[in-house]
Amino acid sequence: NLKYPKFAQDGKIEGTVVVSFIVDTKGNVQKLRLEKSNNRALGVEVIKIMGNMPKWKPGHKNGKPCTAMIAVPINFEL
Repeated sequence: NLKYPKFAQDGKIEGTVVVSFIVDTKGNVQKLRLEKSNNRALGVEVIKIMGNMPKWKPGHKNGKPCTAMIAVPINFEL
């Protein structure tokens, strides 16, 4: 569902966007945060898409669900 922003394509803007978030014990995504982005429009697009993610499988520690922090790098290449 990720779409390369049109003006970024036209301007041949590439780079990596890193986003982090918390997955709670029920699999809900919380505290979505942009960690790194070389272009604001690329970061905004990633936050928009990541905010619409379905539930994740929660982390497990000692056989029980636990909260986990995840960081995901997303590469934009033309």
